Amino acid sequence: MTECSDVRGVRRQFGIRLAFVAAGAAAVMLAGCTTIPTGGGVHAGAPKGNSNPGGGQAHAPALGPLPGASPDQIVNGFRLASADAGQLSVAREFLVDPNWLPQQGVHVIDDSNTSPSYIPSGNDAKLHYIDAWEGTIGTDGTFQPEKPGTKADYTYEVVKNTKTKGEWRIVNPPPYMTATVSGINDFYKSGYLYYLSPRNQLLVPVRVFLPQTGTDAATELTTQLLQPPPRWLAAAGVTSAIPSGTTLIGNVAEVNDVVIVNLSSEVASLSAAERDALSAQLIYTLQGYGGGGFRIEVAGQPLSNSKGVTVQTLKTWSAYDPDSLKVDFFYTGADQRTRDSSGVTVPGDAGTGAVKLAVPVVAPRLANTTGSDLIAGVETNGSSQALYVGPLAQPKRVDFGISFTTPSWDVFGDVWTVRQETATSAQEVRVSAVTPAGTTKFETVANNELGPSNLIESLKVARDGTRVAVIARSTAAGAQLLVGHVVKTASGESIEGFYPVAPGLVPVGDVVWASATTLDVLATAAGATSPTVWSVDVDGWQQPSHVTAPLDVVSIAAAPNEPLVVGTKSHEIQVSRDDFWQVVGAGADPSYPG
Repeated sequence: MTECSDVRGVRRQFGIRLAFVAAGAAAVMLAGCTTIPTGGGVHAGAPKGNSNPGGGQAHAPALGPLPGASPDQIVNGFRLASADAGQLSVAREFLVDPNWLPQQGVHVIDDSNTSPSYIPSGNDAKLHYIDAWEGTIGTDGTFQPEKPGTKADYTYEVVKNTKTKGEWRIVNPPPYMTATVSGINDFYKSGYLYYLSPRNQLLVPVRVFLPQTGTDAATELTTQLLQPPPRWLAAAGVTSAIPSGTTLIGNVAEVNDVVIVNLSSEVASLSAAERDALSAQLIYTLQGYGGGGFRIEVAGQPLSNSKGVTVQTLKTWSAYDPDSLKVDFFYTGADQRTRDSSGVTVPGDAGTGAVKLAVPVVAPRLANTTGSDLIAGVETNGSSQALYVGPLAQPKRVDFGISFTTPSWDVFGDVWTVRQETATSAQEVRVSAVTPAGTTKFETVANNELGPSNLIESLKVARDGTRVAVIARSTAAGAQLLVGHVVKTASGESIEGFYPVAPGLVPVGDVVWASATTLDVLATAAGATSPTVWSVDVDGWQQPSHVTAPLDVVSIAAAPNEPLVVGTKSHEIQVSRDDFWQVVGAGADPSYPG
């Protein structure tokens, strides 16, 4: 088996669907494989003219076992070779079983050199490794971090194998590959695929990792997109317009700067709306590849769409862009009236002060939609609070208790909050659809993973309704940032699959969805004495990046393609414009729709 065929075998096992973007810094070429044109964009893609594959560092092929190698050399050689899916044929040379194929993804460990405990016993030996476990790249290609301090514990059994003339070989390879963080950057590419949100109104991006191959990037990523969404996303109601069984005919081609994607006849039976959605999925996944124009065909003939265009662009389907929203920020003025980004009071009860909303949050709307705005907020009365939801001009009191978290909206008009009804009752995660008239029907969302040991201080739902970012405080971990996904069933909704994001940032004081793939976090870094603003990836892969902000920030607001807004200890609302911080007015608790 060649190294390239090894990669394809693992890719089939992963079921990965990927649009390429650099996961590291420099080029990689696998032995016997060709390069992949890739590059970087705001989302993903392979910019025209950039044939540098990116996503890894130049490296020599892994070597098989040398004659006379010791048990620890055998295990270390196997671990090094198995980190690269293109070297699995080499990795198998260290094993008794020549047919080993990992079935549980990749365990990602830190870059420290692990020294195993070594127990020799004649013709047998055991090597016990305890690695710092950073996370797992699952069989769907998505990365999920582990909790800080988690260890990956495995004992390798090594014997002298008669088939290799008494050389040491591993008897029990793990059912997964093992790679360091640097190894992932060397041997894998990462990028975003685009699926359809619940109700098919906008695209949902998800980052996946794929072993380096020599397949043409556009062909590879299109082939992978033809597969269903990852199961955990599908549980949130995410779908694909691409029919099951659809295949790519030939390779993706580029003619006169137009990328041509020729699909099999399954897509011909789609409705006009489904064809539009399919086109949006493909073009956003392939964005940056070629010259910006795309032609989608079925069996060699143009696939019709509602726009009546043969050559499509990102602009053709901008209505599906998850980061294209109607946005304006709001805040609570010093007089407890709700004000907009210009400092002007909003019309109606929240603007007159008849209803004094803390952290007023307006429901987001897609850029191509019309209608009246909805608003939600919390009013405090002594030791109790009331939740208000409804039209911007006249929100209604819909619930009460001793505390509510700041309400959070998705683009479908569903509002989320966490309520504690009495001093002795447990917290409840609650969600309700809201009609244009403000009618609500709250339901409790199952939350079995966090449990009573975690006090939820904030819950923000992604604007596409598929994930939640939570600040959960526990005695053991303090106030930390966790991300989970929404599960929708006939009996109701739940939030599950929580994992830590940026665990080095504790305590976390505020979190907002800055885009469909990133969060802005107000948190204190290790060794620091005061909180600052950080940008983190929703999957926790990249290290957090610092965002310049005033020193006395106590709350933040962010939205796609919009400036950061902060509230300060001195009760000012400031907005970042043209690299300067400008004071909007006196007040607190800014928020963008969402």
